[in-house]
Amino acid sequence: GYVESRGIIKCPYSACGLGMDNVVLEMMDDLYRKKKSEAGVTTNSKSGFMPLYQLRSPNHKKRRDIFHKLARLDIARICREGGEGVGVASFGYTAASGGGNTGAGDNVAHASTSQGAAIATTAAATTSAILNAPKVPYELPDGTLIDIPHASRYDVAELLFGKDDYSCRKREEGTLRMRKKLSAILASATSTGMEQTSSSSNGESKNHATTAVAPSPAAASLSLAKKNQQPNSKRHKTSSSIHSSSSSKKSKREQYHAACIPYLSSQIGELTSSPLPAMVCDAAFKCDRDQQAQLLGNVILCGGGACIGGTTSTGDTLPPDYHYAMTDRLRDEVESIIHTHTPGWRVKVLSPNIPERAICSWLGGSILGSLGTFHDMWITRKEYEEFGPSIVNRKCP
Repeated sequence: GYVESRGIIKCPYSACGLGMDNVVLEMMDDLYRKKKSEAGVTTNSKSGFMPLYQLRSPNHKKRRDIFHKLARLDIARICREGGEGVGVASFGYTAASGGGNTGAGDNVAHASTSQGAAIATTAAATTSAILNAPKVPYELPDGTLIDIPHASRYDVAELLFGKDDYSCRKREEGTLRMRKKLSAILASATSTGMEQTSSSSNGESKNHATTAVAPSPAAASLSLAKKNQQPNSKRHKTSSSIHSSSSSKKSKREQYHAACIPYLSSQIGELTSSPLPAMVCDAAFKCDRDQQAQLLGNVILCGGGACIGGTTSTGDTLPPDYHYAMTDRLRDEVESIIHTHTPGWRVKVLSPNIPERAICSWLGGSILGSLGTFHDMWITRKEYEEFGPSIVNRKCP
């Protein structure tokens, strides 16, 4: 009944990936051009704010495109992780970028008439409160102060929750890119494995067929004289060693890929473009029927991708529900899915505050390691080789 044995569903368009940072970067560029236009400064329609290295360089010289984009993405990442660039709205929010076709409308369609009216009323009140909320200021490296609307912040987080056209298209694009990347790695690893097999067989046949021939003294002295006549022998030796080092690193990487072919092959089938609540329900429904209610009552939200808050305030203090906006949204979304066929099931999402949420795995490991009975759970290499993976369930029940 464990989800691990059935395949864990993953969404490559996560909150801590480059996909969400790209969306934040587009939002910041739009606000930057709007701010400059209001100040009477003419800017290019495709130009954006300059990163810190470009501001410090003479004449604002731009470096290579890949470096320039990574420098700008790093600023978008800082804006996202600080909470100014992304936020989770409450249940029933209507994404502005999706044309109004959001998950709230889908929930109304699946719910009863009274439930649909309640959801529609909640959605209207939520949208009105967000549109009237004060904007979040953020200072760019050049000193420009942009005002980020809460609707724009919430539209970024809808990549994880929303069912609107924009969010669905972005998740599908991310899934397609990840599948293509995995397919290319698998193709390269498969060809590398075949080449290594053929080269090893050819080497064995050559070893059986050839014999070593010692060079004559005249030939050896001639080669030594040519070597001494080379003025840049040290430089050639250094360049050849660098080339051999890079080729050896490449061959080791290809060997690692070839060894991970079974794991990477299973990863392609586990990628999905579904929103986060649907992934939670799918993971629970993969287990046995008598375990589904218990699993949905013990959902744990943790990791760096779950460190997204809610509505921020202009002061130094955060609202009381800032840290639990994502847990509340996930609980309401999952309940709207499962209550269509099992109204009695209760969904409970557990998660600490945002500062501790990113290091939940480390905290759990430190607590486990500090237990007095932890040494009884140790598994030696000899035991694992004798009993296999079943020893884990035996010593760690």
